[in-house]
Order: sequence, then C-alpha cells, then structure tokens
Amino acid sequence: MPIRELNMIITIKEGVDMTYKEIIINFMKEKNKIIKKHTKMSLLNKADYDELSTWSEYEFSVIAYKLQNTSRGTCPWCMNTRFKCDECGYGRRHGICVYYRSRFCTISTIMAVHALCIPDLPDMQALVNKTRHEIVDKSYQTQGEQI
Repeated sequence: MPIRELNMIITIKEGVDMTYKEIIINFMKEKNKIIKKHTKMSLLNKADYDELSTWSEYEFSVIAYKLQNTSRGTCPWCMNTRFKCDECGYGRRHGICVYYRSRFCTISTIMAVHALCIPDLPDMQALVNKTRHEIVDKSYQTQGEQI
C-alpha cells in the first residue's frame, strides 16, 4: 500500500487496508485542511493528533460505526467521551465547543457563513462521502473479526 505523510505529524496508509484509526485520523486531517482553506484557522494541532494516536483500535471501531452517518460536523472526541465535555481533551486544549469563544465555535461560525456563500462546501461533502465509503468497506472486511 502507498504511504503518504501529512504535514509531518502522522503517516497514514491509503486504501482498503487502512485501520479504523487511520480512516478517522485521515478524515480529521483532511477536514482540517478544508477548514484551514476556508477560515485560515486550524481546527487541530499536534497535541490533538498525539491524543488521537493513544486511542485504541477498538475505540476507533466504535467511533467508525457511529461515523457511518457522518456529517461535516462529526467530532471523534464527542463520540469517544459520549458528549461529556468535562472529559474531553480537545475541549481542555481549545475550549469546550459550545462556549462562545472556543476555537471550534469560532471556526463553526466562519464555516456557516461560507456555507451560505458556497452551498454544501463541495470539498467537505466529497470528504464526508469518501470517509463513509472507507468505513463501510472496512466494516465489510472485518465482519466476524475480533478487534
């Protein structure tokens, strides 16, 4: 499988041999690029990727199952903590998402304005569709396997 490096933070594989962890980290990395393109702000930093790398494949498989109904607003931290903001590492680093001055709230506001100007943000929608397909392909691959 080909390997590619994304901003020298993480290395991921491409294709159906990816793990759930690789699929979701790739989704977040690509989502961050799109957000940065539209807002000039970064949603994630190295500490965020470092935290993601500590999660187990089982945790990612549960998140991936939930992500099959993904949207561009999907957040693995929310899913992993079951929306318990006080347990969220992302929230500790950037501010709890629902707080007015949090990084997420600021970026969400900017992206909402862009969505009014650029219906469905085609690059984001393409990423969401690609990720859905990768998760479904992986789930077919792993049917009956223990993670």
